[in-house]
Amino acid sequence: MRRLLALTTTTLVCALAPSDTRPFLTLLDGSGSQRLPASMVDRFPTWLFDGAWQRVPDSDGFVNPHSCDDVWHASDLPEPAPRLCVGLHVRDGSLRHVFPAVDLDVDGYRNRGLKTVPRAHQWLAFSAALPTELNLYAGGHSYSATDTLGRVVEALATDAPDELGQGSHVIHAVVEGAPPLPPLLTSTEEQEARLVVFLADALFDARDAAEVERAGILDVLVLETAAGSASEHLPAAYAGLFAGRSSGA
Repeated sequence: MRRLLALTTTTLVCALAPSDTRPFLTLLDGSGSQRLPASMVDRFPTWLFDGAWQRVPDSDGFVNPHSCDDVWHASDLPEPAPRLCVGLHVRDGSLRHVFPAVDLDVDGYRNRGLKTVPRAHQWLAFSAALPTELNLYAGGHSYSATDTLGRVVEALATDAPDELGQGSHVIHAVVEGAPPLPPLLTSTEEQEARLVVFLADALFDARDAAEVERAGILDVLVLETAAGSASEHLPAAYAGLFAGRSSGA
């Protein structure tokens, strides 16, 4: 796999090599922190909310696409333009945590194989300690997350799918009006490729280590993988995605 240049942002978050994994996610509640095994969180289904509900497939031939470490991108697919999202963890119908997220869509496929749906590794408890004004920070810019959070909370109370009432689920709520982030990949190999997004209050400064420790964090390596169309073991669920592709896509 080849490391490629992706979004650039000022960050104090420690980098992990692709072979290193985060065994735990950190849950911040304002007064302390807890940890959840990443292997458990990877099994939570993901839903997209963009005015309507759509579950990211993870069964019936689709593999589990979630990762809090890497994003893999097949070399024969067009690059997705990441859309900023507010991530939410819902358990038994109740909102428990919020965090930064992105929506990566290629021709309607969000699950494009292993490690194609990135997941934040540091979450904020949905509690009285949560700042009243939340922003997403990416690529040197900030975008309000407050209205998006309000819309998805209302949608959860009025027209949420029944499945969200049982067990743990992750929701990616698209931030309306935020421009797409730059494509994940470019042709240069001058530096490590990373996708980094923070969720924090309006005064957040990524250069301040103490503030980073209190923020929601999505921080993943971006890696290019071999062409999916060349695979002899491509699952049938992905046949439509890779049909007619070549390594020069």
